[in-house]
Amino acid sequence: MYRVLHHFHDLTDYKATKAGNIYHEYEPGDTYPRQGVDVSPERVAMLTSSENALGMPLIENIGQEELAGADQAEMPVKEMPVEPQKETEEKPRRSRKAKKETS
Repeated sequence: MYRVLHHFHDLTDYKATKAGNIYHEYEPGDTYPRQGVDVSPERVAMLTSSENALGMPLIENIGQEELAGADQAEMPVKEMPVEPQKETEEKPRRSRKAKKETS
């Protein structure tokens, strides 16, 4: 098993659609490869080295013991950025009856 170090799209793991290929996206802290996907040793060697398109190691090897001993609370949690809510001035709503009268 491997842990993802940097965000990347796996160019060998994709879903073909009419609009084109949709590549699987990995975020830091994810496990590589995702469940149900087999990867070649050459692909793993490429992603653990700087011999890839991004020029830096994208994954690191984690032992089975580390994976089994890892608590879910210790794994990084993906957090969505929270945008501050914009304060808007609410306009009074007109009823349907009032809309018809003004037409």
